[in-house]
Amino acid sequence: MKNSDEGRIKEFEEWLCDLHMSKNTVNVYVRAVRYMLEYVDGREQEKNGLTGFREYLTGKYKPGSVNLYLIACRKYLTYCGCDRGKLPKPVRIQPGQSVENILSLDEYEKMLDYARKNHKWKDYLIMRTLACTGMRVSELSYITVEVLSAGKVQVYNKNKYREIYLPDKLIADLRDYCRSNKLTEGPIFLGSLGTGIDRRSVWEMIQRTAQHCGIEKSKAHPHSFRHLFAKIFMGQYANLAELADILGHSSIETTRRYTMSSMEEKREKIDRLPL
Repeated sequence: MKNSDEGRIKEFEEWLCDLHMSKNTVNVYVRAVRYMLEYVDGREQEKNGLTGFREYLTGKYKPGSVNLYLIACRKYLTYCGCDRGKLPKPVRIQPGQSVENILSLDEYEKMLDYARKNHKWKDYLIMRTLACTGMRVSELSYITVEVLSAGKVQVYNKNKYREIYLPDKLIADLRDYCRSNKLTEGPIFLGSLGTGIDRRSVWEMIQRTAQHCGIEKSKAHPHSFRHLFAKIFMGQYANLAELADILGHSSIETTRRYTMSSMEEKREKIDRLPL
């Protein structure tokens, strides 16, 4: 890359931060732009130096990542005032008809039971909170002592506000935890430094718990609890539009993917057919 590119990338990164994009998203966008500029380097004299960029990415990454990188590069070209039409179109992805590596209700209850029996109350309540609300792991910091009296919390994520409702039984358990740990204000789930717990710590905790319970680590991730919430909600109420609102999805199609069965669940259902 040219030296001038580094300065432009830095400016682009600051611009993305001003748009309130998450740190992870900004890092992905910057990485994508670096890939593009490295690819173009030496191809400037071609009629269209980006013609093969999509194929270059396709040979290295999965379709979803390819499209994310192309979106990031389009945003960069817009920022620079360049022609976005030079970038190839996104890869077409056939919508999946099943979802894998998601916790079952039995596995979830097994993990809760392990945490409860071993008096790991913070771990227990973090998993309960994720599963009972469908919130994202990055939103756990919004669960403070103060919001318990309201029974709901307003979060800001994905450039929009939404309200998350807390079940009464969860509120009661959180209050007990606050009393036991002498928490009177601020975030309930604290990290080692006394500030709100970070997503990596939550991920590592879930991985450890799953390992102790004999559950596949591929299923043990914070987002798995969000999927579990979606499936249980749909099984109980069958209201996709309301679920999309609760999860904060702009597209019903995104919500629909959250409620899909796994291949194993589909096979079990077919096996039970009286045919």
